[in-house]
Amino acid sequence: MTPKEKQCTICMKCFSRTSSLTIHKRIHSGIKPYECKYCKKRFNSKSNLTVHLKVHEKVKPFSCSECGQTFTRKFSLNEHETRHTKVKKFQCTFCGVSFFRKSHLNSHIKTHYNLKPYICEHCGTNFTQKSSLKDHLRTHTGEKPYACEICLKSFTKNSILKDHIKIHSNERKYECRHCLKSFKQSSSLNQHVKIHTGEKSDCEFCNKSFHYIKSLKMHLQKEHLK
Repeated sequence: MTPKEKQCTICMKCFSRTSSLTIHKRIHSGIKPYECKYCKKRFNSKSNLTVHLKVHEKVKPFSCSECGQTFTRKFSLNEHETRHTKVKKFQCTFCGVSFFRKSHLNSHIKTHYNLKPYICEHCGTNFTQKSSLKDHLRTHTGEKPYACEICLKSFTKNSILKDHIKIHSNERKYECRHCLKSFKQSSSLNQHVKIHTGEKSDCEFCNKSFHYIKSLKMHLQKEHLK
């Protein structure tokens, strides 16, 4: 850290400006002084609110020259474009692993320092990322903010919703490298691959083995959980 840099006393991240450090500290404190006039969602910085407002106003001025996908922020466009070039320009100085996004590198670096500044107030579990803490908190609150527009089923994580939507769209993008059979969900592919590898799931009561988790569950209900 240079003499001019300002350091966060919680996670040790450094900033060149006091104003940037002030905004950063709100991540740890939870203070969100800026409110959206449309949905009342709150933000820790004015810039984040400005980006959010574009969602309501459907403003996406930044367009990818390769695929035409549009973004609300130039930063998001830049990160997206690296996927076309396949360049992972953010490299960890500790182990040499590279990442497409700087945010992913920052999260990775915390594993070297064992930094987990985000703590669950319910059970005390620590997390390296605020987003991971948010996902975890929903296991306590039961909140399911991600809803399917087709069947209205709700989910705790956006990634789970995306997997669910593929059921409706009939998209099968997960392909077995052994027999080229395709699946809608990665979990289904993982189960299928066990047929080729011989890997099985064991019953903890009688040690009987099964290729499919579904078969194991049926076995448990029939034989052990009567």
